[in-house]
Amino acid sequence: MDTDLEREVRKRQRKAEAACVQRWRWLLVLCIGTSVAALSMILNLGIAGLNLVKIKATERLIASTGGFWRPYFLYVGLSAAYAVCAGAIVAFWAPAAAGSGMSEIKAYFNGVHSPGLLSLRTLVGKLVSALFVLSAGLIAEGEAPFVHIGAVVGGGFASAGSRSLTKLLRGRFEVKLPRSWGGFFRNDFDHRNFSAIGAAAGMAVAFAAPVSGMVFIAEESAANLGAPTYYKALAANCVAILIFNLLSAAYNTGSVMGNTRLFSLLDTSTADVLGLFYVRLWELPIVVAMACAIGALGSLFVALNSHLVYALRKRFIPSTSRFRRTLEVVGLAVVTGTLWFGVSYGSPCSPVPTPEQQAVLFPEPLPSNIVTLARYHPYPQLWCPAGQYSVYGQVFMRPPRLMLKNLVGLSQGSARGLGRSLLDAPTAALYGALTFAMLTLTYGAGASLGVITPVLQASRCLHFGAACGLLVGHGIASLAATIDDAATVSLSTYAVIGAAAFLSGCVRYKASAVLIAVESTGAWVLVVPVTIAVFCAKVVADRFNRGIFEAYLDLACVPFLPEPMTSASVSSVTNQLTAADVMATGVTALPPVVAITELLHVLQSTSFQAFPVTEEVEQAAQPGAEFHVLGVIERKAMLKMLQHRIGFCEGLVAAEILNAPGHSRSSTGLPEDTEELLALLVSFEQRPFKADSPEDQAAILRDVGQSCVGRYLNLRPFMFRAPLLVQQGASLTRALSLFRQMGLHHILVAPPDPRAIGFITRKDLVYDNACLANLRKHKAGQRETLPSNGQDICDDKEQHPGTLDVELAERRQQSLNALDNAHGFEKIVPKARCNIERFSTVAADVIACLEDGGRPIIITDAFKNWPAVQKWNFEFFKQRYGHSPVKVNDRAPARRADLKSGPGMLQTRDTSLGTYIDYVKSLPSTLEELRDRAQSQNDASTSGCSSPFYLNGWRAFSQHPKLADDCPGPEFLCGVDQSTEILCALEATLLGRASQKSEALPQADTSGAWSGISRNLKKVFMGPPGTVTRLHYDAGAAHGYLGQVVGRKLFVLFPPTDTPFLYRIEGENETVQSAVDPLDHCTSNAFPLYNLASPIAFVLHPMEAVIIPQGWWHYAVALDASITVMQSFYHAPTNAAGMVELVLKSIASIKKSRG
Repeated sequence: MDTDLEREVRKRQRKAEAACVQRWRWLLVLCIGTSVAALSMILNLGIAGLNLVKIKATERLIASTGGFWRPYFLYVGLSAAYAVCAGAIVAFWAPAAAGSGMSEIKAYFNGVHSPGLLSLRTLVGKLVSALFVLSAGLIAEGEAPFVHIGAVVGGGFASAGSRSLTKLLRGRFEVKLPRSWGGFFRNDFDHRNFSAIGAAAGMAVAFAAPVSGMVFIAEESAANLGAPTYYKALAANCVAILIFNLLSAAYNTGSVMGNTRLFSLLDTSTADVLGLFYVRLWELPIVVAMACAIGALGSLFVALNSHLVYALRKRFIPSTSRFRRTLEVVGLAVVTGTLWFGVSYGSPCSPVPTPEQQAVLFPEPLPSNIVTLARYHPYPQLWCPAGQYSVYGQVFMRPPRLMLKNLVGLSQGSARGLGRSLLDAPTAALYGALTFAMLTLTYGAGASLGVITPVLQASRCLHFGAACGLLVGHGIASLAATIDDAATVSLSTYAVIGAAAFLSGCVRYKASAVLIAVESTGAWVLVVPVTIAVFCAKVVADRFNRGIFEAYLDLACVPFLPEPMTSASVSSVTNQLTAADVMATGVTALPPVVAITELLHVLQSTSFQAFPVTEEVEQAAQPGAEFHVLGVIERKAMLKMLQHRIGFCEGLVAAEILNAPGHSRSSTGLPEDTEELLALLVSFEQRPFKADSPEDQAAILRDVGQSCVGRYLNLRPFMFRAPLLVQQGASLTRALSLFRQMGLHHILVAPPDPRAIGFITRKDLVYDNACLANLRKHKAGQRETLPSNGQDICDDKEQHPGTLDVELAERRQQSLNALDNAHGFEKIVPKARCNIERFSTVAADVIACLEDGGRPIIITDAFKNWPAVQKWNFEFFKQRYGHSPVKVNDRAPARRADLKSGPGMLQTRDTSLGTYIDYVKSLPSTLEELRDRAQSQNDASTSGCSSPFYLNGWRAFSQHPKLADDCPGPEFLCGVDQSTEILCALEATLLGRASQKSEALPQADTSGAWSGISRNLKKVFMGPPGTVTRLHYDAGAAHGYLGQVVGRKLFVLFPPTDTPFLYRIEGENETVQSAVDPLDHCTSNAFPLYNLASPIAFVLHPMEAVIIPQGWWHYAVALDASITVMQSFYHAPTNAAGMVELVLKSIASIKKSRG
């Protein structure tokens, strides 16, 4: 998901579209759960109907004619007929539907995709084959295949279409939803995640165990799917179980509002489950010993099936022989039917319990989620005399799931009370032996069958694990009875524990085996003993071999990667090796723009699934040579491009692409129009891609043929730009972990000392930091930037991150665009007053404005005696002082938060004054010109939304003292600015104290401090329109004036009494700053107390100055390219204390610097 094409589509995705994608993701989760439940209901109905035909017909024939042969041929004949259907559809139509599918699904989650594994043909074949397999009486059930079915359903919803149905309709109608209707997930990552969700739903609906379904994919996926996938899987599981239970209850009772309990495999509406299952402390050693023994038997099953039976099957029934594979399924059905029928025929008879006893043994109706078309009598008579029933026929001649509750014993809680509801020891032994034998022979046959359910059905006393548990339970019960007549033992507990242990020994499930056992039976009180048994069985079985699914993956030579941290044999080898020890060198690489004839040759002569993309193709082919990697392209991606004629270009266009910069629009060849871009993505992301077999791929290559000679294929938009790398010296264990966790097919190996350009920490990936980085990147695309080396700004096109909050700048610009004329500010500053007083140059008026808390005033002819009014302009400063070094930044005043490295830091440039003036002159000179340019170009990038660089607080008079001649002391400050007098009095005071203490105060240092303080009180501000001075007031209790020499500025002032309403930012020393922006129309909502403030707004014109008393908040925005002079001053009657504090801090700083 990291190609240029996919990244460009995601970059253009708006927030509403992203929210729509998430809604569709959850909707598909619900659809997956509902579909899996519906398919399970259909399968159960089909099995019930076929079983009804076979069993009821056999019972009626036995009742009418008796004997052996006629009922035998009917029973076995129907089983064989069902088996023919089950085997033929797999052998002749859907070969990928053979087996349980669990091995293939595990491999898919591990990164290996088998051809046709998740196709619609496989889904139909799996359903039909499972239907007839289960009805034929083979030792198989639908739970394991249903995991495969669920995975196909999940992947199908992710693809949002079907090429199989499209081909079936002969192209008259394309079965494919548009992108706006859920077609967002046609990529490998989402396809794998939705397949995992479907597999979990299949497991959950089979066992009515939602948690175990989720844990199952976490254990068996062999990849880190992520927490969002897991809780979506849990949601799909719950939906599937709910829908299935509601459908089953509605079918069985005609209403979903019955008394049956939902969400469990067995309806326990009236059973005392908590009293039925229990383990005493003295039984724990017995449970451990039994689990170890049963785990060893599970390992024996794996060894016999995967070695002996597999070898015989491979020799006599090859996978290429469809007829033999079908015949094998039929033969197994005949053998199983013969054994089951023969055992029932030779069964002993036992008296039928009285109605009172049956009421105790069967107090409940059938479970709501066991679908049946007719009620079966719990005590079949078969060949027994009247009033008696067939003991073996009660088990062998019944659909297993109908007897689950009673055979587990959900009626009473002791072996003595369960003697007639559970299998006795001989029956359990016989059933266990036959089940083990047929399970060993049947698993791996050419039909849709699995190993999970034969084992898990035994957890309800039907198959081998539970039979072993029952045998142990009977033995312990007999032993306990000889010691104490009152002792009771729960046979049901031993049955459940035995089934879970055998499951763990066969398939090596861990937590999911525990949850399946307890969730499906309601035996939550057995969580601890079942967990102990499962892990003991797994440990013992692992000593001999791997699980049945891994064994079949090994036999099929599938590169399934185990977890190195959990296998001592694997880690002992991988820890000794590095990536360099196993990597391939001299690789086959492709150029970024490749001739189609050359590409055809590479694809026909190799079977590699991925190719590095580099301009150094010949060097890459040299063993051990390093080469520069541009990306990685997968084989299937190039086959898609060839099949759909995507990325084709002629020779001249190919040359232009090769000569273009690597990430430019011309190099990628992507369309500018969003609709065209989406159409290209939809055609490229065909899921699933129907070119799995070599024959399909050869057909695509032949179709391209000679028609594309002389043409080229541009790989850049479709290759992975950022492939994963592992260092050459990294351990093989690390590489193996990366492959497993991320489901990788390939990985590049980097040199031992790779170069780096940055570093990312976990904090950099936090959502807030990501938002800030996104704003900076957005700003970089909207501003002209200033180079740090002082070169011509107009020639520098490099973009650089700008201010932190672009959205705030946009809202501010919207307000400025509403400024119709110089006096229209009341429209953009809500509740602003414009009643500021204006005076001519009268010092008395200035003194009056400073007293009694002060009030701002405007001096209209402030600089009538200044030469600067006639001389100063941008060209003057460029010619006189263009060489002067200056520092400009993108916001003022600076804040501590701006100075931190990382997202949002202050953007600063060290350049020359002449270069900066060229930058200012390259921009519109007035706000109106800026607005007109934006409207004429209709381009947000020139709307002025971003704050330009600002020369703020330039100490020009310290750098160039001659400038002071152009700006003599203004007349309105005559007798008002007493800064020099206060400094002299303070110096005399400090020197007098020092002489009294016989301390020498360094005259040079103090005089330097006085002169430095005096010079630093006067500054120059210069910048283009749109530069902002953020809301603040000056520290040091200073008064000040700001005078316009060139251009206009909009000012917004607030009195000191508004401080509680302006959200002061703590920790600022040089100035006291506010988080409020008066031009942001969202301020009233973001800062509610701001509505109580009383702003004063006005525009300051050239030759005007505003007097701002101490403590008054002020905010300014340049409406034109402007030059402003600012001076802080002190008046003895009003703010002399501020000057004293400023001097003392300066002296303390000098002493600290001198140590």
